[in-house]
Amino acid sequence: MDINRSFKQMKDEITNQNLQNILFTYAVVNTNLDYCQGMNFIAGFLFLVTRDEGLSFQIMREVIQKNDMAELFDTSTPSLKRKF
Repeated sequence: MDINRSFKQMKDEITNQNLQNILFTYAVVNTNLDYCQGMNFIAGFLFLVTRDEGLSFQIMREVIQKNDMAELFDTSTPSLKRKF
């Protein structure tokens, strides 16, 4: 669902298939994590910079791993709730 809403104004530069390929590959390689909202923007930004799905995936994997960001994409982590 997020893929269809991402980068709508840039369809000449990035397609839904580009995003889906990067995110699917990440999901296959890292089975401990689930897709979480926002991953599409990381993948999309990297693709816009590199213009290469494979390289975008590799950079995304390294950034998440080296910066210890995995818990951001772990669905068992409790979400923040507004208390108003």
